[in-house]
Parts: sequence; structure tokens; C-alpha cells
Amino acid sequence: MRPYRSTAAMLVSAALLATVGWPPATHAAPGPQEGSSMSSLAKTKPLLWQAAAGRKPARFVPIAVTSVTPETGGSFGIGQSPSMAGAYPDARNVQGRALNETVHIITVRAPATALPQGLAEGQRLVLGLVDDEHVICLLAPPANVSVDSLADWAEEQPCE
Repeated sequence: MRPYRSTAAMLVSAALLATVGWPPATHAAPGPQEGSSMSSLAKTKPLLWQAAAGRKPARFVPIAVTSVTPETGGSFGIGQSPSMAGAYPDARNVQGRALNETVHIITVRAPATALPQGLAEGQRLVLGLVDDEHVICLLAPPANVSVDSLADWAEEQPCE
């Protein structure tokens, strides 16, 4: 008994397997950011904001803001529905380049009320992270704080 009766059946089966990701990848090629302290943040999925709720950030990441844009919510604005995970009222996407790094671009999705007043392109921002996926505070440092001192400055600020 032949497993495929025709070439067409074999091609259809191969196409179906390809759409579900078969065969699975056994080893991914290392990316250019592998081994970097920022490699866990250098991903396409944005970091999500959470309320601090009395928690302290595990680390601080200073960025230079490259854009602040409203979240569109995808097709028909479905992603802005309050029933969707990661949907925030009046959400904004803040994108920036990690300071002291050469390539890493970081995007944070947060409600507009969680952003520092008047945040715009070109400003510096310090992200307070509790893990590799969640930001609990976004702090705008004064201009007189050096890049090397931003994390120390952020540790002294209230994260609310």
C-alpha cells in the first residue's frame, strides 16, 4: 500500500505540515545579541507595564527615547479591548535605544498615565524592570545626571 496516491496529495500534505511548523527546528542559530547583558530585552515582543504594587525593580535599564506612539490595537482596534491581555487604556508604545549599548532597541507598552509628563523623542528614560518582560516604573531623569549614574539615580526614586 502506497502512503500517497498522487503527487498532488503529497504536496498538499507537505504544505499542511509546513504551516504547523513541522519538522520542529532542532537548534536556532545564535543571534548577534547573544551573550549581551541586554539579550533578554532585545526581542520583538514589547515589554509590558504593570503597577508597582509595592514591588521594587530588580534592575534598571536606561534608554534614549526614539519614539512615543499611540497603540493602534491591530485590526479594527481589537487589541485595545479591555478583555485582551496586555491592553491598557490610552496605551502608548515607547521605543528607545538602550544607553551604553550599540544596537538594542527596546519597546515598552504602557498606559499614557504611567508615562512621565511630556515624554518625547530624544529624551532619556529609565525603565524599572521586575523581570525580563515587565516594567513597573518609567522614570525621566534630570539632564544633569550622567549616563553612568542613571541606574544609581533611579534606585533612589520612588517607583509607584
